[in-house]
Formats: sequence, C-alpha cells, structure tokens
Amino acid sequence: AHHVIALDVSTFALNVLQERAKKENLAQKLTTQQVDFGIHNIPIKNDSVDVCYSRISLNYFGAKQTTKIFSDIFRILKPGGTAYLSFKSPDDVTEMEYFEKSSALYEPNVFIEGEMLRSRFTATQLTQMLNNAGIPQFNVQPYQEDLSSKGEGHHPVLYVNDIFFKKQ
Repeated sequence: AHHVIALDVSTFALNVLQERAKKENLAQKLTTQQVDFGIHNIPIKNDSVDVCYSRISLNYFGAKQTTKIFSDIFRILKPGGTAYLSFKSPDDVTEMEYFEKSSALYEPNVFIEGEMLRSRFTATQLTQMLNNAGIPQFNVQPYQEDLSSKGEGHHPVLYVNDIFFKKQ
C-alpha cells in the first residue's frame, strides 16, 4: 500500500530496481529518479515523506555535504515522519588499514579512493553533523552485523552506525 521513491546516482541501480518492481507487480508503486547528492538537493517537497531509509548508501561524501544531506532529509519528512540511516563505521580496523594504505586522506575519516570519496564517520562525528543540521532529537547507535553466513571470502562482520530520528 506504500508508494516508494528511490533516488540514486546510478542509472544501473535504478534500472535493476524498476525491473524487480515489474516482476513483483509493484511498478505502479515505484518512482525512480537519478540524483547526485553531491550536487543537488533531494528533489522532494518539504514535509511530504513518511519514512526515509538509507542503508550504507550515503558513505560517499565529506562531513559538510553529509550534514547538508541530513538537513535535506529532515526537510522532506512529514511531521511524525522518521528517518532510518546506516553508515559504515571506522570500527572495521581491516577496512580502515586498507584506506590508510591505498587512499589519500581528504578530512578526518574521509578518504579519496581513486576518484571517489569514502567516508567512515564515528558516532561522535555523526552526532556533531546531526546537531549542525538542526535536527533536534536523534539516536546514533553503533552496531555490528554478523555476516558469517555469507561464506568464506566475505567479511564476517559489518560495522555500522545506525541513525534514527523523527520529525515532531
């Protein structure tokens, strides 16, 4: 019964989503739009969204842009609307060692890998950005997801910082 708006910089990802929605007979409930959050605001009206969900898809920006994205997400939420956002964490020592060896440091916990930014903000950094975005109440919760069932060759743990906030 829900209508979903999917925003992504990747036309490939949006096309895959559209095909899956067609197979599930849900195409009429899906709107997709290509958007680069590094350049554009979220193209959704103020106070119009019940839920905003992002799982590890906003780890490609520095602190200033991430703060702007938080503010934009808060703007589009309806009163009573909620945001659920997950960010990869710097608690993954192996990944951080990789970034430190293979990438250039752009700002604290943000690396330039090839031509792409990769951020791994701490819970403290995310808290500061949420405060700077003017979000009055939020929760930042470090979390470890067990990925051992994914099999050999796959990283056994995903370290994330989950964010939850509700617009009053």
